[in-house]
Parts: sequence; structure tokens; C-alpha cells
Amino acid sequence: DDEVTESNENDNARSFTVEVEGGGGGSDLPNLVVQSIDAPASVEAGTELRFDFVVAELNDPDDFRQLVSSVPFEMEYFLIDGNDRIKVGDRTNPTGTLWPFSREREYSGRADIPSGLSPGTYEIVVEVDTDDEVAESNENDNARSFTVRVEGGGSDLPNLVVQSIDAPASVEAGSQLSFDFVVAEVNNAPNFNEDVR
Repeated sequence: DDEVTESNENDNARSFTVEVEGGGGGSDLPNLVVQSIDAPASVEAGTELRFDFVVAELNDPDDFRQLVSSVPFEMEYFLIDGNDRIKVGDRTNPTGTLWPFSREREYSGRADIPSGLSPGTYEIVVEVDTDDEVAESNENDNARSFTVRVEGGGSDLPNLVVQSIDAPASVEAGSQLSFDFVVAEVNNAPNFNEDVR
């Protein structure tokens, strides 16, 4: 209802996807899904986004732990920018990784957010078994996404702002006012140091 006045009223929602499946499992093959993702709501352009996610197995085949621990599989992270799907990170579940009997395993992810992104809300997709190394009963439910607000950035050009000012609260008329201030570059421009020399 926008009862709180904010600088940006367009980043108040976050979404996730869920696939509804028939009950009971019933397959001798595993079915790996990204069950949940815990991620911050915002990140600065040009920095690393850290998040946690849970990969779960839905079918409960008898030899699931052996199947999954004997096959290394990739997990990749993509940023969606319009029609572009940009790979921003990955990790491997190596051979011999022991899975708990609960059929769920938590992982930590790191995504490198490009420095040239315009500020705005973007979708990050986490995909498990991207190369289909694990034979599954359903190969089409291996991804889950979340949204993140990208702050700053937006250009390879620097953006200078006065970040803070340290000044006295008062001054005598006719006297000189001395103060200190900090200028910051907020776009993480790649060649900033060379550009300002």
C-alpha cells in the first residue's frame, strides 16, 4: 500500500518459483532441484554476491546417495539482463561428496556482478546439474531464480559524489570557514585511477 515513503518503491517485491509435482516419487532415478535460496536483497555493481542454496532430491531412489556421490555435477549461476543470460559463477559437486540421509544439501554460491550494469532489479538463476551429468527422472526442473537489486554501477565512466562533509556547526561572520569533505567514485569504473590523473 506504499504507506512508507521510500526512495525507490519499485524494489519491494521478491519472487521465487516452485514446481508442483505428483506425489509419491516412484522413479528409480533421482530428481535434483534447487529447493531454496537465501540471498541478500541488494548488491553493488562490480562486487561479489554471496548466497546460500539448498539442493534436494525428490524421488528417494534406493541408491540415491551412491548415485549422487559417484557423479560430479556442475552448478552454475546466471544473471538475466533483458534477453541476455550472463554466466556469473559456478561450482562443482565433486565425486565422493557425501549427501545426508535427508536428501538435502546446502551450498554457498558466489556470483560476480558485472560493473557496467545499470541500477535496477535483476533475476539470478541458480541451476543444478547444468550439463545433465546425473541421469534424472526430470531434467527440466533443475533451476530456481531470485531477484536482487543492483545498486551503483551503470557505466564504465566514473560517478563522483560528495560522500561526507565534516564542518563546524557555526562560524563567525567575516571569518574563514574551514571544512573537510570526502569524494567517492560510486560506479566502480574500471579505469578510474588512470582517468583522474
